[in-house]
Amino acid sequence: MAQRKQNQILRQQLDVAQRQLESSQPRPSIKLGELRRTGGAEGYVGFSATLQNVGTAPTTAVVAASVADQQVEVLPGSDLDLLVNQAPRSFDIRVPRPGLGNLVPPIPDLTTLYGATLSVMVVVDGEVVATADWHEHVYAFEENPALHEIQQREWRIGKGEATADDDEADLRAEHLRK
Repeated sequence: MAQRKQNQILRQQLDVAQRQLESSQPRPSIKLGELRRTGGAEGYVGFSATLQNVGTAPTTAVVAASVADQQVEVLPGSDLDLLVNQAPRSFDIRVPRPGLGNLVPPIPDLTTLYGATLSVMVVVDGEVVATADWHEHVYAFEENPALHEIQQREWRIGKGEATADDDEADLRAEHLRK
């Protein structure tokens, strides 16, 4: 019995020593900045964010982004080398337009992903170390009837569910913009 107790104490001491050794090893620690919409261009709507290694060892982070479970493009590439305490590194995300998202024509500053969520995941050494999501504000009818209708129409058009009224309203809006 005394031998068993002594072995248990020894195992606990070894566990503590192992944790201390692991915690003293240089390790990366990744900080993911806020996802921001950046507008768009022909063929895509854009977002950006930053990554910073605030740990004690350099690393390579792999960034993946998706909308509605479909991978989207990360620039300058999905693998980002991060030095210790280097200034945050920017990366961009391009969501195909109009397939997964769009800029809402009547409202120049409004980006839509048709109600879906943009999800970003950062992986270091096979382990997910940071995640972030972006989703647009959903306008309720009571909040702003005009924006609610525009947003709902854009979602139906983007999802291929447009009605004849949606097509007509879209043509009128395009004619007014010209």
